[in-house]
Parts: sequence; C-alpha cells; structure tokens
Amino acid sequence: MEQVENAKAYIKRALEEKIRRDIETIAYSLLREGQRFRVEEGNAYKYCGILEHDGEPIDKWYGDSKTQVYLDFIGEHFSDE
Repeated sequence: MEQVENAKAYIKRALEEKIRRDIETIAYSLLREGQRFRVEEGNAYKYCGILEHDGEPIDKWYGDSKTQVYLDFIGEHFSDE
C-alpha cells in the first residue's frame, strides 16, 4: 500500500512540474521583440515578475509562487487584447 501512495505522490509532483513548465513556456511565447520577462525573489511578496523592453522595466507582477506570477502575466496579456 505504501508503494501505491508513493507512486501517486510522485505522479502528482511530476504533473505539477509539467504544468508549471507549460505555463512558463506560454508566458515566454507572448513576449514581443526586445522584451524580456524574468521572475525573481521579491520583498513584499515571495516572487516578482518583471517585464522589460530594451533593458528598461515596463511592468511588474507579484505573487506567492512563480506559477502565480506567470499566470498573472498571461492573464493580463489576454485581457489587453
């Protein structure tokens, strides 16, 4: 029974990691020429996502997880269109 529980936990972690990577890939695919997006540890929140254009910061997103920062960035991109 313990092996089954361990297998379920492993599968859950693997799926979460796959989803996280897919979300990051989507976010980076939305960047336009000259733009750069990076996520780093923040001060008030755990993570801060920074969108830059030609090296100048143009917008920021904050969240308690990297995934949340990427999702907020993606969400704002689609709400602007």
